[in-house]
Amino acid sequence: MEKKSVCSLDCFDLCSISAQVKNNKIISLTGDKNNPITKGFICYKGKEHLNRLYSENRIKTPLLKENGVFNSISYDKAIKIVSEKLKEAITFSNDSVLYNYDSGYGGISKEVGSIFFNSVGGAVTHSGSLCWGAGISAQKYDFGISRSNHPSDLLNSKLIILWGRNPVDTNIHLVSYINEARKNGAKVILIDPIKTNSIKISDEHLFIEPSTDGLLALGIANYLASNNLIDNDFISKYTKGFKEYKEHLKKYDLTYVSDETGISKEKIIELANELAKLKTTIILGYGMQRYQNGGNSVRAIDSLLALTGNIGREGSSATYANKSITKLTSNFIKSFQKYDLTSKKYSKAKLGRFLKNSDNKIKFMWVEKSNPVTQSPNSLEVIEGMKKVDFKVVVDMFMTDTAMEADLVFPTTSILEEEDFIYSSMFSPYLVYGEEVIKPLYGIISEFELYKKIAKQMDNVIFPMLTKDEYFNKVLNPILLKENIALEELKKINYIEKNTKIAWKNKQFMTPSKKYEFYSDKALKETGIAMPTYFKSQIRLKDEFRFISPHHVKSLHSQGYRNNRERPIIYINDIDFEKLNLIDEELVSLSNKNGKVIFSAKKSCEIKKGTIYSYEGRWLKDGGPNLLTNDLISDMGEQAAYYDTFCRIEKIKNK
Repeated sequence: MEKKSVCSLDCFDLCSISAQVKNNKIISLTGDKNNPITKGFICYKGKEHLNRLYSENRIKTPLLKENGVFNSISYDKAIKIVSEKLKEAITFSNDSVLYNYDSGYGGISKEVGSIFFNSVGGAVTHSGSLCWGAGISAQKYDFGISRSNHPSDLLNSKLIILWGRNPVDTNIHLVSYINEARKNGAKVILIDPIKTNSIKISDEHLFIEPSTDGLLALGIANYLASNNLIDNDFISKYTKGFKEYKEHLKKYDLTYVSDETGISKEKIIELANELAKLKTTIILGYGMQRYQNGGNSVRAIDSLLALTGNIGREGSSATYANKSITKLTSNFIKSFQKYDLTSKKYSKAKLGRFLKNSDNKIKFMWVEKSNPVTQSPNSLEVIEGMKKVDFKVVVDMFMTDTAMEADLVFPTTSILEEEDFIYSSMFSPYLVYGEEVIKPLYGIISEFELYKKIAKQMDNVIFPMLTKDEYFNKVLNPILLKENIALEELKKINYIEKNTKIAWKNKQFMTPSKKYEFYSDKALKETGIAMPTYFKSQIRLKDEFRFISPHHVKSLHSQGYRNNRERPIIYINDIDFEKLNLIDEELVSLSNKNGKVIFSAKKSCEIKKGTIYSYEGRWLKDGGPNLLTNDLISDMGEQAAYYDTFCRIEKIKNK
């Protein structure tokens, strides 16, 4: 029997999955041939849902920590303990409850957590982002919101720039569109401080110095503007602040830009000329905005398309995110914010620092869809902060580093045991439905039902006791009304908002001026910088290396590392490798003020001199990179500036 599911990972592709079921057991997972993005195949991470579902290490019952040891308890007992602890904390203060969540599971059903905590009077939640906040804020200042052309529009492009994006490893369904575009004559340029696997689908690689992406864009913009290689009609009709921006650009002399970025003046001029005459799509990655200057970098790159008129037409787009479905969901979940009595927020990148602050009396902490100990910057500080919290609850499928710090752990359902709708605000523009493929194993209760049971134990809680379909109807009501269809019909289709193939086709932007804004009064007010500007994000000391932690092809953050026991590898530029007098696979320690991690060293010509990288997501016992990362934030969007981390390397004598 074939059943329809969907990948719940916080991934660009949002795959629709066909599950083969026999005797109430899932035999295999394949890509849904009818989904326009999935096209019949899924990646390694998607197939791993099956191994996660049936893993022997899966949490099967609630676990209570007693004298440092976790013991299985019943749901009834666990729910009673949690409700009593939560009542005590609320009685003390609503600001004593902290709700930590992220996008480890992307479904609509598991968003009920925010409804629950608002319904009990609110909880301290985060501002900012660990993932993409700087770029999202940047495009709000430029366009009003992040939107992209439909992926198929790439076939109309003649120049595709992968700026810090590695689709071969992290966005596999984008690759087929790029390959088809190349067959149609498009040129593909990769701009990245690492020679990633996406060099395989590129015609050229610009080996840029880390954190100088914005400077390169500003240098190109200066050349375009000063040589009148711009679309004057588009600029005069649809943009704001060009005169000021043109004057501002004069400070970005090509000699300076070339020296800082490592890209020759000749190559900068060549790229500028190609931008001026070709239909261009720039596909921006999230890594290149994970610096303290990351937001300005995205604004500078956006400006290249505005200068050349490559906005609102076929084959032209600043592809960073795609918030098309988001605006079609109702305010039902947000409507419960009126019951929120809290007065505090914490910056997501600074969770550990917030919890350690003596002014914050957090007594109860709930963590779901998230593994902050592993994924937040400065992991040891997060652990120290969590130890100060009286009672901590974690909901997860496995005993993650965060779950190990909890006082009580609830198991959770896999997407294969959960009926849900999922949409992405990244690459895929579709809303995808997944049915409950099998009944939850081991009697596990989903969060959707768990919150109802806890709410019944609480006092004066305005939590909606809805069925799953009633809840879906409320959240998806705008779509149902717009399309004049019933929920059951929506479940049968891959829904996409009509007329969204070309973003900004009508040139009606969502900024205060209703124009593309080179000069943003809002940005000036909120960040102190009105126009895209370059500043050095961090200064490296002589014996330090910039530490970058990109995503691995086989793992979405920490979820793919549950069984990994290999020594983490640190990739070092071959010249630096020789200077350090290292041999391949020699053990080295990376250290800074945040901690120390032992790595196996590997020589590489794929990384810029003075820069090192190791893949993010590893659990702490296996050398988690975030033991080293600084809890810095970006120039806008409160984005975690992971890549402004520097370390020293020391050899370790093998015993």
